[in-house]
Amino acid sequence: MLTVIETPADPTANSYVTLAEADAYMETRLHSEAWAAYTPEQKSASVISATSWLDICFIWTGIPTTTTQRLGWPRTGMRTRNGQPIDPMELPFDLKKATCEFSFSLAAAQRTADNDAANQGIAEMEAGPVRLKFVDKAGVITDISLADAAIAKDGPEFAYLSRIIPDAVRLIIPPSWYVRTSLGAMTGQSDFLFRVDR
Repeated sequence: MLTVIETPADPTANSYVTLAEADAYMETRLHSEAWAAYTPEQKSASVISATSWLDICFIWTGIPTTTTQRLGWPRTGMRTRNGQPIDPMELPFDLKKATCEFSFSLAAAQRTADNDAANQGIAEMEAGPVRLKFVDKAGVITDISLADAAIAKDGPEFAYLSRIIPDAVRLIIPPSWYVRTSLGAMTGQSDFLFRVDR
């Protein structure tokens, strides 16, 4: 049985939420009926995986609170969306909410699987009025995105744009909490993202 450890700054911590917090969040979320049917083991794996992927895909600003903590949070020098300071030993509400949302998405579909269409180098085919796009295993219509190309070419600072991270999760996390890099310079298009220095 997986053990969810949510204690802030604990060297063995593996989640930003407890199962009780995840269950409470799901009770307030629309279309989350499937969550109640998952076993505790499935829920545990989901919140642990979501936490891990958040730390992989986001380059957090601020500084880790301790030198021995396993996870990216808690952090010092962080502020809420409204500009209020966050206690350096706190796992803030928006982080917990993002973890819960991501946990539900991971439990519902295999978001971390390779994109077969992208692996084959095919994003779209068109022949006259016939047009073909690939749909991944999660049922999402996929194109090879600028973000995926940037992640492969330029490294992890673009990882937060990966298709692995649901749009809802990116919207929940305040932009000041992570380094954002513009794709404009790479594509020659106007910038639509900004870099936030650490």
